[in-house]
Parts: sequence; structure tokens; C-alpha cells
Amino acid sequence: METAVFDADELPLVLSTLRGVIRRPAARHHRYLDVVARLHGGLRERRALPPAPHLLVAGVIRDPQRRKRLVELCIAMAMIDPRSLSESAPIVADLARELEVDEPAVRSLSRLAVQPPLSLCAAVMCRTLTASLNTAWRKNGVRGLSAWIKHPLSRDRIRAAWNVSLWPSHAYRREPKLLKVV
Repeated sequence: METAVFDADELPLVLSTLRGVIRRPAARHHRYLDVVARLHGGLRERRALPPAPHLLVAGVIRDPQRRKRLVELCIAMAMIDPRSLSESAPIVADLARELEVDEPAVRSLSRLAVQPPLSLCAAVMCRTLTASLNTAWRKNGVRGLSAWIKHPLSRDRIRAAWNVSLWPSHAYRREPKLLKVV
């Protein structure tokens, strides 16, 4: 995967588009813009960048790969601060629609913006419970389920639930500290 995708003449427009994703950028957002600028061989000016109109972006950036990369960079910009997801997700979705980019992460970003954090935690817990029960059923059938119900929080069951396709295979290879049972 190539790191620098945009030309030097496209870089100010790309940075303006990224800046337009967040209404009130924090220091983390400015650092992200600086990193993107340095990766593309340019330096970002410290003055405020005006948000670029999406029609202008669509007119200038014509290559489908560059359009997709711009949408991906905007998704990353939106996810820097989860508190701003509700206002940045529609902006990213609008940009993807204007650039005619079908990126599944845009839909995920929109779902993350509307799903309350407690609901998200409950969904993860349900996936963990389902994975653990499926493992008990596959290994020992009814006896396995019965043993699971009697002692649901054993160390082995928590590890098994964590490892059974809860996350993508490349994501977390070790058990997180919060779930570690001593």
C-alpha cells in the first residue's frame, strides 16, 4: 500500500477536506493533519484551513483510488475523537456519496455515531456470551452447557470466549488486561 497518494497540488484541497470533517478541531486533529501533510511531502500552514466544498473535491480528485483514500483519511479523522462522531459521520457520508465511493466503513461510522456506548458494550457482551456457549456446546454438548451455567466465569471460558471469532484474527492477539482473571 502506497503511503503518499496525493500530488502536491492536491494536498491543500485534501487537508481542507480533512479539516472540514471536524467543526472544532482539537490538538490531536491538528497533529493528524500535520502527519498527513508530512507523509505527502508538504508542510501544512498553521493558519486555519477553510473546509473545501465537496463538489470542488469531486471535480479535482478524479482517480477512484485517490477518492477512496480521501474517504478513508476522513474516517480516521472523524474517529480521532469519538465525542465528535455524531456531527462528523454525516459529513463523511456526504463526502463519500459526492465522490461516489462505496466504503463499508462509512456505514459503520454512521452506526457508531447513533449507537449509544452502553448499547455497544451490551452487543459485545452478547457476542462474548454466544461464543462461550457455542464453544461449550461444541465440546461437550448438554453437559458442557450445564457446566457453563454452574460456573460461567472460569478463566478458561473467558479466554475461549475472547478468542473465538470475537474480533478479527489480526486485531488483538492477547487477552486484554480488563478481562484477565487471576
